[in-house]
Amino acid sequence: MRRNVGTVDRVARFIIGIVMMVVGFGVMSGAGAIVVGVIGAVFFATSVIGWCPLYVPFRFNTQKLLLPSLDNDWGFYGGRSFHSTVQWVQFGFEPLRSTRGRSG
Repeated sequence: MRRNVGTVDRVARFIIGIVMMVVGFGVMSGAGAIVVGVIGAVFFATSVIGWCPLYVPFRFNTQKLLLPSLDNDWGFYGGRSFHSTVQWVQFGFEPLRSTRGRSG
């Protein structure tokens, strides 16, 4: 299981999860309280483990990916231009790594 929840996403889920659990299980009553509390527990759990099952079918990833370093042809990464790589990272997809120019 590979992490797909980034730091900002994890902190937001943690805070929202705690608040929803407190409100759902402590302040509210009835069926709505149970629903709010369980949703809060799911947010809390996904923040702790760093993996969200809803992100998997959509191949979504809020974790930062390593962008090309400046000593790597000044903007070329695995055969793709830096601009193309940034577009892939914006949408949470990992760019395909090219084997061009590598031996073995």
